[in-house]
Amino acid sequence: MLLKQLKIWLNGTRDYFTGAGLFAASHKNKELAQLFLKGPTPFTISRLSTELIKLYNELKLKKQPLPSAPPPATLTKALQNVTTEKIEPANPELYKVAQLEATLQYKDVMNMRAKLFALSVPTVHVDQNHPQYVAARRQLAIDVVEGYNKAASMYGKAEHIKTTGQLPVTETVSETETDYSIIADNLVKNTLDNLRKNVSKIKKKPPTAERIAAMQKYENGIKILKQRWHLLKQTLQ
Repeated sequence: MLLKQLKIWLNGTRDYFTGAGLFAASHKNKELAQLFLKGPTPFTISRLSTELIKLYNELKLKKQPLPSAPPPATLTKALQNVTTEKIEPANPELYKVAQLEATLQYKDVMNMRAKLFALSVPTVHVDQNHPQYVAARRQLAIDVVEGYNKAASMYGKAEHIKTTGQLPVTETVSETETDYSIIADNLVKNTLDNLRKNVSKIKKKPPTAERIAAMQKYENGIKILKQRWHLLKQTLQ
C-alpha cells in the first residue's frame, strides 16, 4: 500500500504536505519528519523528494525477488548505488527555468512572511490579538499559506522535469503533438514559417517553463520541416 502511495506521489505533482505526511507516517526519523511538517523551504522540498525516492527504491527492491541471496556487503552497496546516484537533468534548459520560477515564488512567500511577522510583533502599547489587528493580518496569512503550497507544487514540477525532461501531464503545452514528418507537402513551407514566428514571439517574452517547453517543441518541428523543405525544393528544381 505504501509503495503504491509513494509511486502515485512521485509520478504526480508531488504536493509537499502530502509527501511530508507520507514520510512522517512511514519513517523512523521523527526529527526529520517534524522538520518537513514545519513547511516547505528549498532545502526541505529537495530533501523530502530525495528521502521519498530513497524509501520507494528500498521498498521496491525488497518487494522484487532476487535470483540469489547476495552477501550483505554487496546488497548494501547496491542499495547505495540505487538511492544516492546523482541524477542529471534530462532537459537542463527546461529544468533551469522551472527551478528559477519556483525559487522566485519561494522568495516572494518569504517576503510576505516577513511582513506578516512584522505585523505580529507584540509591543507595550498595542495588543496584536485585538480583532482590528487580526483582521489586518488575515489576508496576508492566507496569501503566505497559498504561496507556500504554490512554491511546493512548482518545486515538485521542477523535480518532475529533472527526471523526465518534460512538463507534468496536466501542464503540457498541447494535448496532441503534431507529427511534422507526415503533414502534406503543400503545407510544409507555411507551417515552417509559422513555427519560426512562434519561436520569435516566445523569445521576446520572459522565460517560463511552459514557454520553453513550447519553444523546444516548435524548434524540433522546425528541424524536421527544414529537412523536408530542402528535399522539396530539390524536387521542384
